[in-house]
Amino acid sequence: MRFQLATYRCDPNGHLFRAPTILGGHGVFLARSSGEGDLAYVDAVSDDAFGDLRSILRGIPTFMQLHELERGKVVQDLFSITCDYDSQGAPYVLNRDPCCIHCSDCNVRFIEATDPPEFVDIDVPEVSHGRWDSMSVTDRRTAIEQALNEYFIDRADW
Repeated sequence: MRFQLATYRCDPNGHLFRAPTILGGHGVFLARSSGEGDLAYVDAVSDDAFGDLRSILRGIPTFMQLHELERGKVVQDLFSITCDYDSQGAPYVLNRDPCCIHCSDCNVRFIEATDPPEFVDIDVPEVSHGRWDSMSVTDRRTAIEQALNEYFIDRADW
């Protein structure tokens, strides 16, 4: 797959580095694992688990009371519960910035897309959902409700 390179800055040490990203794609995401930063591709339009998550969330009144933009953020934040873990057993997270390639610190921020645009071709698997697919509808809803409650608790701490 072809990804655009972007420049990131490591906040603690000021290191600049480039990493692949998806800019401006509608419904496509690059998921990074919270462990080693393994990459997985997500096409939300064709991903059945993404649709399941949205459908179940629409049936939860506290979710529907959120502003539309926040609902979109919640769907993206909770999507990781539908994903299988990476090869090290760490969950994938949508829109997670990469960790610094120099010091491994994950407190980084996006600076800019490379200009002129630079691209890299890398093999990135599509995210898998074996664990999610094996869950009953009731277990899926329970997992989503629990994750949504944790989201609201974290949000209250802001």
